[in-house]
Amino acid sequence: MNNKKIILFISILLFAFNFSFAQKKLSKKNKKLVDDWQNDIKKFEQESGKKDDIAVTYQFIAGAYKKDNMISESLKYINISIESTNNPGILQVNNSFIAEIYLESEKYNNAQTYNLKALDNAKKTGSDKMIYKVQIQVAKTYMIINEYTNAIKYYEAALKNAQNRESSTDVRKTLKALSPAYSKGNEHSKSIIVKKLLTQETITSEELADIFKPEVDEDTIKNPTKYEEVIKEMFNSKEFKDSIYLLFSEKQKKTLDSIRGIDSIMNEKLELKEIELANKQNAVTKLAETVKLQKNGLIIFSSLLLIIIILSIIIFIDLKNKRKQNKILAKQKEEIQMQAVDLDEKNQELQTILEDLQSTQNQLIQSEKMASLGKLVASIAHELNTPLGAINSSISTLDASSETLFELLPKYIKNASPQEYKLFKQMLAISIKNNEYISSREIRKIKRILKKELESFGIEDSAYIAGILAEIGVHDNVERFVPLFKKNVEPTMETIYNLSINNKIRQNIKTAIEKASKVIYALKNYSRTSNTENKIKGDVRKSLDSVLTIYQNQLKQGVVVTKKYSEIPEIMCFPDDLGQVWTNIIHNAIHAMSGKGELGIEVEKLEDNIKVSFSDSGIGIPDSIKDKVFMPFFTTKPEGEGTGLGLDIVKQIIDKHSGQITFETEIGKGTTFIVLLPIQ
Repeated sequence: MNNKKIILFISILLFAFNFSFAQKKLSKKNKKLVDDWQNDIKKFEQESGKKDDIAVTYQFIAGAYKKDNMISESLKYINISIESTNNPGILQVNNSFIAEIYLESEKYNNAQTYNLKALDNAKKTGSDKMIYKVQIQVAKTYMIINEYTNAIKYYEAALKNAQNRESSTDVRKTLKALSPAYSKGNEHSKSIIVKKLLTQETITSEELADIFKPEVDEDTIKNPTKYEEVIKEMFNSKEFKDSIYLLFSEKQKKTLDSIRGIDSIMNEKLELKEIELANKQNAVTKLAETVKLQKNGLIIFSSLLLIIIILSIIIFIDLKNKRKQNKILAKQKEEIQMQAVDLDEKNQELQTILEDLQSTQNQLIQSEKMASLGKLVASIAHELNTPLGAINSSISTLDASSETLFELLPKYIKNASPQEYKLFKQMLAISIKNNEYISSREIRKIKRILKKELESFGIEDSAYIAGILAEIGVHDNVERFVPLFKKNVEPTMETIYNLSINNKIRQNIKTAIEKASKVIYALKNYSRTSNTENKIKGDVRKSLDSVLTIYQNQLKQGVVVTKKYSEIPEIMCFPDDLGQVWTNIIHNAIHAMSGKGELGIEVEKLEDNIKVSFSDSGIGIPDSIKDKVFMPFFTTKPEGEGTGLGLDIVKQIIDKHSGQITFETEIGKGTTFIVLLPIQ
């Protein structure tokens, strides 16, 4: 029967684990960020004129959910952001965000709908740079769904945009995209012009104008004057002269056309192969990520299963030993009562039995302590698992960051001048020293200040640089680092950011290790068996804190603990035995409150004694059982949950210290247990 209960218990734990493992949840880091942002939203809602701030903050929340692949939640918050503002810039970002989600899920028509909305919003902002980015995205999406005419239309609009802004980088970027678009759209002459332009180091406005030259229409042909002008322009054009130079004979023309046709076909096939290869690479990457997740899940599952089996064996053995000891104790008690009838005749025999009983009581105290510990094993395991999980997560992040650094750092050191490298090290030193926690709201405020400051120095990409400086903790006197922001900006900032992240991860791992060490230290002190019969000096407050650490997981489920410790001297005591006293009283308080309520612990010096009070908000002790509280084998717990020896052992330990234990209770309000321990 007991084995069946254990098997059922393990099955329930495994089911609960599998269920929790299958649920999609935010990562610990993103959960904290989302909580901070939601708090920011509540503050913004209490202020006027903060609609845009609210909308942007909902963008951040949507991004966090998307990062953890919780798409439905991400769409939910991005739609809330859309409803929260009329700002075209924010709406453009929101619509582009939704389009990106639909693109990733291969819902291309839905994606294009939101891309076009984003373009309308971008035009309302008047920002040519923003319009350009959306035009490119619209064109790319049309290419995916094979609408090449529309793709060419938006690529050409983007090219004009880049030309008007005199951005040579965007011009060249757009031409690279236009070449395959012209090829697939059967505009091979323009494709050839674009490919030729891309081979040049510089591209002039006149050369770009050739791309936008319109075809000769029928009206021009019918109008002799216009037709003559067009013909003259054609004969004077460099392209026409080059063509005449190449076309020596009809045979050469056919050969050239054939070669161009083959080149076009080969280009199309090559582009299709590249797309197919990219899709396969994405599929392989996703498969690898899936296998990695499954592998990690299997490792976690196997480890948890092993822990559960070990704990189950320990609990089973402990329960078996406890029942055996209870039977022995009951038998010894019966013998004592029988021998008491003839006390004078069997005094020597009774003395021997009393000595045996004393030994058994000492064993029982230790057994009771171990039994209590057995009940707490799952909670302790949880307390240890939290920092260990943080360490595991941090190590994964550290691995990724380190891989990035292995690629970036050597290149940066090689390319940086001595002066740049000196400034780089100074910035890194400031970031490492800055361990202060800053909320997301403060980071945004600092970012805005830094952006304005960087703009005053004429720094491009000031928003990008300000964002990284705010994140890594470099907020003051940034003017001295201006030389780092004028060239090779992205490698510099990515390298310093990853180095800073590595430092923060190390700090997180250190904090998690300290937390786990604290739990292990408390557990070690609690489970230790004293080998001396002499009192030693001990601090009551430290003994209490060790027990509270072990009970931390149970207490945080619904019990609010209030500690009020006064300055007290150390006393001569048996620290291990006092730990058992605090364990039984705290355990009974949690039981009396059904795991939810308030527990106050007060330590103070009262004349020649140390007074320790435990006040719970439980149901109180009825008058009918007040006299039985300290009686052995008396318990109010259900059968199988308590032995009735807890408070009896507590009283024996307090008596052993020449102290006192009393209690005050009121039905419906709670109970206070008071322990007095002599200082001398």
